[in-house]
Amino acid sequence: MLIYKNIPHWKFFLLNIFGFIYSTENIVMAYIVGSLTDMASTKRYSNMPKFFLQIIVILTLLLVSNLLFNYLKANAIGETNKKLRKEILRGMLYNEEENSDNLGFLTNDFKLLETNQYEAEISILLNIYTLILAFSYAFVLNWTLTLVFFIGALLPTVISNRFQSNIKNATNEWSKANSIYVNHTKHILQGTELFNLYNQVDKAVDVNGNKVNALENRLLKLNLLKNNADAWINIIAMGGTFILPLSVGIIMVIRGETTLGALFAIVQLTNSFVNPILQILTQRNNLATTQKIVKRINELLHKKDAIQTACTEFKELIIDNLTLEREKKKLANHINITLKKGEKAVIIGPSGSGKSTLFQFLLYGKHGSAQLIKINLEGQKKGTFKDIFGYVSQKTVLFPESLLFNLTLGAKIPKERVLKVCEKLELRDLIKEKGLGYKLENNANELSGGQIARIGLARAILIDRPVLLLDEIDASLDKVTAKSIKNWLMESNLTFIEISHHYSKEDLNKYDHVINMAYYKTHPYQTISLS
Repeated sequence: MLIYKNIPHWKFFLLNIFGFIYSTENIVMAYIVGSLTDMASTKRYSNMPKFFLQIIVILTLLLVSNLLFNYLKANAIGETNKKLRKEILRGMLYNEEENSDNLGFLTNDFKLLETNQYEAEISILLNIYTLILAFSYAFVLNWTLTLVFFIGALLPTVISNRFQSNIKNATNEWSKANSIYVNHTKHILQGTELFNLYNQVDKAVDVNGNKVNALENRLLKLNLLKNNADAWINIIAMGGTFILPLSVGIIMVIRGETTLGALFAIVQLTNSFVNPILQILTQRNNLATTQKIVKRINELLHKKDAIQTACTEFKELIIDNLTLEREKKKLANHINITLKKGEKAVIIGPSGSGKSTLFQFLLYGKHGSAQLIKINLEGQKKGTFKDIFGYVSQKTVLFPESLLFNLTLGAKIPKERVLKVCEKLELRDLIKEKGLGYKLENNANELSGGQIARIGLARAILIDRPVLLLDEIDASLDKVTAKSIKNWLMESNLTFIEISHHYSKEDLNKYDHVINMAYYKTHPYQTISLS
């Protein structure tokens, strides 16, 4: 049970206690009906004042229990939601790349979880208590008649089992269609300006309409299966749990085998046989719709970051005989890299030669293999040393949080150091105008491309990883700013590997190492000459 796993157990215990007391509501009603019927048939009017006093006390207890149960239930769902949303996001962020399905999972699938999982779990518990209490009280009144009613109440389970497999399959189909719809709609919305410019809005809507139709058809099928299952269950329950047992009860009263009060009390309890079973089966169907969601939640909750190499003081990185490939296509052979603390390296080469792929290998061990990897002369496995790298991509991601958060990602970094780095990267005017507490809006439209790129670079420097991986950091900068920042980087004690498309021979002479991907593709073991 997700509720049980994600709230304090003492709260779950109290939820059950007050739920159990509240579940006696139908027992109390049966007791009232049976007692009043017997009083009427035996004309014992003198017992009524004492009887009604008892009922007032019992109803007050039921009301208090109901109110406390409602509070604990709402609190349990709220706490479970908060805990799971945080832990699920954590699991998603442990992935190396963004999954386009994640947003749809958090907004759509997770909402379905609240109604079809949490509510179902609590409802099943409550209905089990109601069923047990009702059966026990009815058994005391007349066990023969109770068994007749109870056997009839079991018949709907057969119908429920018949529909379980189909409902589960329909749910999986709906979930797949929903992911496709969300992903497609996301891309359509990204092209808002494009569709509007070329007057193709209607075409975009038509194309997306195919995904809408597929999604709604899957939902229609799912809802139809659930509704048909409920219809069959209801009709079987009516005959098996009411008409047949009531007829048997009338015969027993005529024969003197039970009292009219006991019969009426058991009839009153019929709903407490039927409705809990119907509700349990209905909620069971609801639980079937969330099985795939719960499975993914469990996967995300157990998702952990790969064990990374601890590096207290970086001295040297050595990679020998590295081969890069992508989609079974070999990009480069026999790459050898030696990078010492404080050194600067540049990667050059035509598009598609493997420059960005080399960064992916360094960060995550993807798309390649190496004969030897050493950090500070200690052997390493690929994909286990990303924590030594800071990475600046061509597209800086900003968040609708403060400027300080976007610079530090929440890490505790002295304000003086933040201001010093921002000064070096020519962000002083932005900070002077806005302040570090300034909250960026969605997409940070108020910032220029150059400012956004410099924030990304400042972030990587402030996080203070031993080696920086810089992917065309000057692409969004004007020439003057780019030259100023590049000069500062080259004169600093920072260690970095940079991808560059625009360079001169004079520029290359400033680096300690030049990695030409074109040479590693066509001339193994050769290096570029700078003379």
